[in-house]
Amino acid sequence: MSATRRRATRKGSGIQPRLQERPPLPPFWIPLRQAGPEVSAIPGTLPSNLKPRAEEAATLFRLALSAKGLPHRVFTRRDHVTVYVPALLSRLARHEVLACLAENRPERPLPPLPVHNTPFAVIVFLLCLIVWYAVTRGATPLFPSLRAEEWISIGAADALRMAQGGQWHRAITSLTLHGDSPHVLGNVLFGAVFMVLLCRRTGFGPGLFLCLLAGAIGNILNAWLQPPQHISIGFSTSLFGTVGALCGLYGASAQKTRLWVILGAGLALLALLGSEGARTDIMAHLFGLICGFFSGTLLGAPLRRYPEFFTGRAWRLISPALGAIAILGTAGAWAYALNLRFAAL
Repeated sequence: MSATRRRATRKGSGIQPRLQERPPLPPFWIPLRQAGPEVSAIPGTLPSNLKPRAEEAATLFRLALSAKGLPHRVFTRRDHVTVYVPALLSRLARHEVLACLAENRPERPLPPLPVHNTPFAVIVFLLCLIVWYAVTRGATPLFPSLRAEEWISIGAADALRMAQGGQWHRAITSLTLHGDSPHVLGNVLFGAVFMVLLCRRTGFGPGLFLCLLAGAIGNILNAWLQPPQHISIGFSTSLFGTVGALCGLYGASAQKTRLWVILGAGLALLALLGSEGARTDIMAHLFGLICGFFSGTLLGAPLRRYPEFFTGRAWRLISPALGAIAILGTAGAWAYALNLRFAAL
């Protein structure tokens, strides 16, 4: 009986057949590497974040070595991959494999975004918009001498007074003015959806700050580009800034294809909800969306990569500070506007 047949006896004899570990190869060929299920390159030379799976590794090795004209044989068995190359070319082959793996670096999975429980604070803020609308319409004893038309004159985003008169506080005060009840109720319902989603990711303070910041900058850009007689009011500019900030947050670390989908969703909302009606200021909505997108993108990159900071002690101090800046800034803008009104009497 030959040696091969002696090694591969029947199973019943208690001796298992020995698998051939090395396939037939030309002389002086050596294994470049031997890997397990999570394939690394040459052991100890590649960071863990460059490890592809076995099936992907076999394809990459074939492409890399074939592109350079290096003779090779790649064998896969279950979750193991073995690459054989001539001994004299082993260092060059190793270099090509490492370069190929580095170019095809798998994306590091990002941690989930932090979640903040802030619906109650958002609802309270939106109810304050309704209360302020009642104040500006003369439904409360506060400022009884001012009629609704005077409130519009004091705080509306008047392009002439902003661009030529330097009354930039109107970019903020105009956000809290509304023309009629459907206007304010529509903004409150719109905000109840998108502001809750934004503040759920950032916290109430940063979310409110981004919302008002995008609305104010959007009003400023709108005043620069509109004719001098243009006047606009309403919180919808900030609400589209909220939509833009959400798009920026989710698109900051998304792939290009997904980013275009996110941008398309924001523009679709603008076309669906922000372009109807004879008195709709679509340019203000568009500027708010753009400003919100850039502000959300600036916050989204660190939020995705360092979520522990946005749930730590430092952020718990920064978050209410940003909310206080947003609220006090709005109150200060109105105080300045009312002071100009009464000083002119």
